[in-house]
Amino acid sequence: MFASRKFWFGLLLVGFSLHVLAAVMMPVGLDGHLHATMVTDGMDDGDADLEWGPIRTAETDQSTPSDVPTDGRWWPWHLWIEAWFTIFGTSITTLHFMSVTTSFLSLLTVYLTTKSLWNEEDALRLTALTAVYSPMFRAAGRVYQEGAILLLVTLAFAALILGEKQRKSEKLPLWWIGSIGLCAITLAMKGMPEYYAIGLFIVLLIWPQIDKKEFKLDLKKIGLILISFSILTLIFRLYQINFSINDYFIDIVQSWVIAWITGGFIFIYAGMGLFIRKYDYNNKITLLQLSSIICSGVIIGWIAAMWMVEAISLDISFFELWPESFRHNPRYASLLIIPLWWFWMERDEMGISIQPEKSREFLLIGAILIMLVLNSYHLATTGTRGMEVIGEELSNQIEKDDHILFVAPAPLAMHRLYSMQLTLDPNSDSDILAHWRVDSGDWITEIDGCNESLQGVEWIIFDFRVDTEINENWDDFEIQGDIDERWRVYHWAGAESRC
Repeated sequence: MFASRKFWFGLLLVGFSLHVLAAVMMPVGLDGHLHATMVTDGMDDGDADLEWGPIRTAETDQSTPSDVPTDGRWWPWHLWIEAWFTIFGTSITTLHFMSVTTSFLSLLTVYLTTKSLWNEEDALRLTALTAVYSPMFRAAGRVYQEGAILLLVTLAFAALILGEKQRKSEKLPLWWIGSIGLCAITLAMKGMPEYYAIGLFIVLLIWPQIDKKEFKLDLKKIGLILISFSILTLIFRLYQINFSINDYFIDIVQSWVIAWITGGFIFIYAGMGLFIRKYDYNNKITLLQLSSIICSGVIIGWIAAMWMVEAISLDISFFELWPESFRHNPRYASLLIIPLWWFWMERDEMGISIQPEKSREFLLIGAILIMLVLNSYHLATTGTRGMEVIGEELSNQIEKDDHILFVAPAPLAMHRLYSMQLTLDPNSDSDILAHWRVDSGDWITEIDGCNESLQGVEWIIFDFRVDTEINENWDDFEIQGDIDERWRVYHWAGAESRC
């Protein structure tokens, strides 16, 4: 079956069709909304700000509206979104169309680079596997950055390989300049400083000396490199925030272990390591292999660090945070699917690399079926669009300068609040302000007592997990769109001004 090109063409077609269906059926993800909001604000006044306050609030139970500048972070992704908004208009439909196009471009890049560096058959097979890979499918539907980052990572590693070929031919490895530049753009895409790419520069600087030593690559060395870089990355990120190590030491260990189980085992080893043919590990290490292993360790450490940054900011434990959508963060390990497969292609002397041994064929079949079932499950259970729908319906009712109160549990509350801004105020020019209060707080006293910060509130939105009742001075606003009926919206209906 795996020898048939029809099988792989069919799998590729099914995979990309799922990407299109995801864009049609799935709501834009919370991160997708955040970036769209920043872009529309920048298009309106030249300063890309979040106008309702930071997503990690200073207090764990409420927000205070304020301008939060992006300071140029995420600029490659924002330029891409702005180009689409400028041409096609600011809308949810534009974001989905952009996302599918990004998926197509990333798959095309995977195919062309793999074909150029290795062979056409592996190029087809790798592209097909990438198309059905669940993180890429979800990225297409939720307007996440994985598709664009996969494109950049693929090009960066291709430039790395081409530069190494130049060096071995005793030529100046000019391709490495492109690899460092693409690394910097990838970092900027995720909101990190471009100068972190100096890490790659250092690796390339010392690589010729490492290469002369002819180090042998074995499982023990691979494990040592992975563990070392994951721990160093975790320490590096947590060093940048203020917290007590004594209060969170157990949580840090838990996050690191879970990152290894989900990112290291499920997405990397179970995602591809189970299917490869057995090789002799006692081979001389190459630049591609060293870079792939280092990146794997860095990403696993970064996943654990992201969890802990959120947990510390919310003053909750790791396992209180993890059941929220943060459990999907190990998807970032999927960005290594291309360099890790190239890792094995480089070591394989059998011709076509994506061809498991007879004893392991059932594992690859099972993995493909699991991914297809998971993707279908996500489509079938994607749910309603929640705050997107509320924002769209309020856009025709709310007045300029009105204030909104959003009552919701703490984790991801500000993310969810911002997920209505694109449909509520597409051009970011209505000066509407929104506040958040945790559902377990004393927000009712603030409202009834006309607390200064909430004096302008004329609308209250209850998260679908909140069942608090409100007095008769507030009218229930009927939502017409397709939405979970547990979402509730109220408008001030008192005979006089509220405050």
